[in-house]
Amino acid sequence: MYYYGPRFGIEPDEWTEGGIHYGDNRAYLHEIDALRGRSRVWFIYTMMLRYEAPKDIIAYLEEIGTRLEVLTGPFDSEGQGEAAAYLFDLSDPERLQLATAGEFPLVSRDSE
Repeated sequence: MYYYGPRFGIEPDEWTEGGIHYGDNRAYLHEIDALRGRSRVWFIYTMMLRYEAPKDIIAYLEEIGTRLEVLTGPFDSEGQGEAAAYLFDLSDPERLQLATAGEFPLVSRDSE
């Protein structure tokens, strides 16, 4: 985003960089909770093939929001891509009541 964002008209103050929480997938979900109420939230990941964090993140986003679009790159033999971008609407109050980061069941083996 630092490199390509400005080339596509996306300035640094228009996006939020998430942390690196390998082994603590719940920390990613807590970051997502800060975006509740927004109608357009892109989750973009790269270079996460060795980790299963995207499985928990996408499952959580699908629980509390509505997937609007997905863009994926090449996939490995296990079906995980080198890069992907998911657009979610996190503004539906009813969906937002379905779960919170602290209670959502994690499914991947590299989570807490």
